[in-house]
Amino acid sequence: MACNIDHSIEDVMNKLESQKNFLPEGIFKEL
Repeated sequence: MACNIDHSIEDVMNKLESQKNFLPEGIFKEL
């Protein structure tokens, strides 16, 4: 279970990292 959770978090972080190029920085400051 823990392995899958860690992988999911890593996957989400990777998606956020790639989306950061398209979204305004203001959105990330609010998050």
